[in-house]
Amino acid sequence: MKHPASFLSLLFAVVLLFASCGHKPKEAATEAPADSLAAAALPDMSKYMPQVEVGTAAYAFELPDSAGILHSLADYAGQWVVVDFWASWCGDCRAEIPAVKDLYARWQPQGVAFVGISFDQKPEQWTTCLKQNDFPWLQLCNFVPWRDKQADGTEIVHPAAEGYGLHWIPTLFLISPEGKVAAYALTAAELDPLLTANVSKK
Repeated sequence: MKHPASFLSLLFAVVLLFASCGHKPKEAATEAPADSLAAAALPDMSKYMPQVEVGTAAYAFELPDSAGILHSLADYAGQWVVVDFWASWCGDCRAEIPAVKDLYARWQPQGVAFVGISFDQKPEQWTTCLKQNDFPWLQLCNFVPWRDKQADGTEIVHPAAEGYGLHWIPTLFLISPEGKVAAYALTAAELDPLLTANVSKK
């Protein structure tokens, strides 16, 4: 059966319309730059920084080592001291141990002392972690929890956590020879340039 000319013209027009309505070419698509996406994915860590001002007197802790011997910040008067707050139950802390060891290897020969303060609550778990990682610097722990909510709604806070305004671990502090807070950071990589800025210029 023959189609009327008008019908064939209409059919041809429809075919042309569909042929011209494909997907937009890829180059026309708008995408966010890769660096913008990476930046957007990064968490804002500023809220986890310690609530203590640089230049203020550092909290004078006094805590026992694994042998029960007490050590205090006063033992390091006249020295630069890096205080590393951590816990064996903290995954981020354990992942950071190699970086802190590298920091120690670089700065301890320059006279910077290192002290670890743990918020562990189980002695066996803590001492096992110490043996596994063979820390070359002093480690202290009194097995008081970092923060512990009570049934009545009150909260027990470790004196050192309160004294240094901690909101996150791991956190590292740099204490000046005068016993003042010189700098702090959440990672060893962040603290390294702060050591350079403070210790190397002295």
